[in-house]
Amino acid sequence: MFKEYYKTNKNARLTIVGDGTLFDKVVKEVEDIKEVTQILGQRDDIANIISKNDVVLALGRCILETIAMKKIAVISGYNCIKEIITPNNIERASNENFRGDGLEDNSIEEIITQLNNFNQEKIAEVVNQNYKYIFDNFNIKDNIYLINNASEIKIITEPKSEIESIMELTNMYNEQVEHSNKIYKEGKEAQEYYQKQIENRDKQIEENNKKIQFLKEELDNKNCEIETLKESNNKKILGIFKRK
Repeated sequence: MFKEYYKTNKNARLTIVGDGTLFDKVVKEVEDIKEVTQILGQRDDIANIISKNDVVLALGRCILETIAMKKIAVISGYNCIKEIITPNNIERASNENFRGDGLEDNSIEEIITQLNNFNQEKIAEVVNQNYKYIFDNFNIKDNIYLINNASEIKIITEPKSEIESIMELTNMYNEQVEHSNKIYKEGKEAQEYYQKQIENRDKQIEENNKKIQFLKEELDNKNCEIETLKESNNKKILGIFKRK
């Protein structure tokens, strides 16, 4: 993606962070743009690195960190580029832990066009609204609660009804397991039956082939005998003609 973006903005610089089985392949991929590429490998100061860049292409927690740093975040997805995170899609993206599920696939050209259409005002609007969403929904202050006195906790539901609900769910689970085991057993028996039928058919075909081969050999032998008799008869007739 960066190579295509670099064609439209020669001031752009690429920073690659991370390690893994594809590291050598990535290094080879950017060999032709190594003058504008910085490969950092495995690092533990991601926030510092993000702060020095304008656009981050990633997924998962790295996207969350990017939004928290008020930077443009693009979800790379596992198979293709997804979307630039904006106030319009951030809720859908966060519901799937920023993996890219639930977002539309985009071509590299489409993402680059969108990035090039972002002016400073638009960038500020997007990153600030994205940050607000993250702050409102993910900050520790409003989403984690400290209980000072456990005795003050009140159980809203009655223990008896709660136990009955649990037992009902347990029974449903056991029924599902029993049903699944039954289906599996029937499927296994059907598989064994058809496997047996296939083996019997193969055996029958093999026996038929042997019979056909035997009959063919018998036919060949008979044909040889016929030819021998013909030659013998011809010789006898020839002998008779000679005596005359």
